[in-house]
Amino acid sequence: MHYLKGLFEADNSNNQEATFFLKKSLTYFVDENDLLFEAKIRLALSRIYADEELFVESSAELFKARNNAIEIDDKILTAKILESLAHLFYKRGDIGQSLIELEKVIPYYLEFNDSVKLSRICNNLAVLHKNNGDYEKAIAYNVQSLDYGISYNNKWEVSQSYNNIGTNYLNMYLETDSLHFADMAIWYYNKAAKLKKLYPHKWNNALTNLEEVYNALGEGDLAAQYEKELIKHTYNDPKYMQIIYQKSLKFAILNKETDKALMYYSKLDSVEQILKEKISYDFEQMLNTQNQLFETEREKAKIKKEEEEKRLEAERAFEKVLLTLIAVVVGGVILFLISMLYYKNVKHRNEKERNKLKNTILRNQMNPHFIFNVLTAIQNTLFDNDPLITSSYISRFAKLIRQNFDLTHKEKITLSEDLSALNNYIETQRIRFGNKFNYRLSVAEEIDIDTCQIPPMMLQPLCENAIEHGLRKIQADGFLEVKISKKQNKLLFEVIDNGVGYQKTITDGKEHSFSVLKSRLSLADKGDELSLKIENRKDTKGTIVRFSYTLN
Repeated sequence: MHYLKGLFEADNSNNQEATFFLKKSLTYFVDENDLLFEAKIRLALSRIYADEELFVESSAELFKARNNAIEIDDKILTAKILESLAHLFYKRGDIGQSLIELEKVIPYYLEFNDSVKLSRICNNLAVLHKNNGDYEKAIAYNVQSLDYGISYNNKWEVSQSYNNIGTNYLNMYLETDSLHFADMAIWYYNKAAKLKKLYPHKWNNALTNLEEVYNALGEGDLAAQYEKELIKHTYNDPKYMQIIYQKSLKFAILNKETDKALMYYSKLDSVEQILKEKISYDFEQMLNTQNQLFETEREKAKIKKEEEEKRLEAERAFEKVLLTLIAVVVGGVILFLISMLYYKNVKHRNEKERNKLKNTILRNQMNPHFIFNVLTAIQNTLFDNDPLITSSYISRFAKLIRQNFDLTHKEKITLSEDLSALNNYIETQRIRFGNKFNYRLSVAEEIDIDTCQIPPMMLQPLCENAIEHGLRKIQADGFLEVKISKKQNKLLFEVIDNGVGYQKTITDGKEHSFSVLKSRLSLADKGDELSLKIENRKDTKGTIVRFSYTLN
């Protein structure tokens, strides 16, 4: 919304308001890492700074916009940046460099076959060459602009091109006194005037130029005819009447026609007085409008402040209730875990039972880490002040705890049960990280997940590592895949992510869960611990963990 307001104010030459809104919108798009809209805003700011003659600030914004265009490889944006760079050099008075930059734009619009933009670029190049005194080059670009205007049947732009060509021929006549150039100027002005009459409510500057040509040729009677026709088409608009009388006064003085000069001076004075009164009235109206807007905004701000105070008060009350509930749940979970660990440590004395106990303890080493992460996620949603997400998170957390406790006390569970718990866990993590990654659980068709039994919770810690140490560090488009296949009497597991990859120099949870899983596999005494491998992906960034489990 601020971006659109900024563009609207810029189009109306309200540069101060435009800069304010554009800067506010820029902060948002920078935070969102939206390089395209960031570049568009910087482009608009650069043009405003150039018009305000703040050339250093204008150059800085253009440089940042160009870097964005290069990074996202946007050719349309690159063309617009070159146009703005040409505008900057023009405002600095460096017409030569402005021409160089503007000519670089043409290949882009030729590639896009954009006749409208090509017509505009050619017209701007013509204006620059005219300002540089190179009227022949200016005419050449005016003719190109004319051809493009004809191609998309825009009669107003065609009339403008005719008028611009006439102006360049008039300038050549004024420099050389060659009547050929004067005749060419008249021919093009007449074509322009004829087309412009199709738009009766627009200023027909071609008639003004015809008056100027005939005055320059000393043919005052013909000039007077065009003056009368021009006045008829202006509907006595003071803004246009001022232009007419200024030119008429100029040529009356040049031709030493004193009576006419006095008459035009008197008319011009009357028109300028009307314009002053209109400007004064418009300014007063603008002040009244601004005062009304200010009062409205102040009232809105007051209401918004009251609503915000009520909302904060309600949120604080809700947070107290929720924190109390979380404290009770966490306390119960911790007491339950302590009881479970105590019960496991005093049970079973023989060697076989000790092995089972070791396996259970190794499994439970992962549970506190898992629970801590989930509780941290719930705490984060509290700080985000989003009760719906918090409620959803608590519900999913309760289901996870129930599944966790149902599974961890079992020696073995079906692959179907393990995948159900794993799916619930990954979905919880997706909510926690704002769905910035997707996942897939792939099981080979020959595997019967309802009868195939494995030790519980072997895959969940590896998926947790992939999410916590790989996928959470990328901005978006993360992907986690768990593949399960079968070879003879062995299940083959793969956990694949496209995160930042595995770094051996970093000591973190990856090393811990990796060694825990290796110990669990070694307890079966079937050599499966030798199959456990972790490595970086070769096709792209990310990590792959592989291991096998021998079925009974």
